[in-house]
Amino acid sequence: MKLEMFAVKDAVQGEMMNPFLLRNKEEAKRTFKAAVNSGKDSNICIYYKDMQLYSLGEYDSITGEITSNVEYVCSGLDVKEEE
Repeated sequence: MKLEMFAVKDAVQGEMMNPFLLRNKEEAKRTFKAAVNSGKDSNICIYYKDMQLYSLGEYDSITGEITSNVEYVCSGLDVKEEE
């Protein structure tokens, strides 16, 4: 089964956070949106204006092969809900 790899980039820090695997971009956007709007004391929630979601490529869970293809998905501003 092929899964897509994603990571959140902190634009101020200039680095990607640890990658995570999900089925597709829509699931990743939903997960990122939940983190941005969680109301918790996390960097993603507090500094959502600086956060960007990227697709990193694919991971094949059968062969272990990783295919890299870095692509911007959305920003924290795109998914932030009004308070």
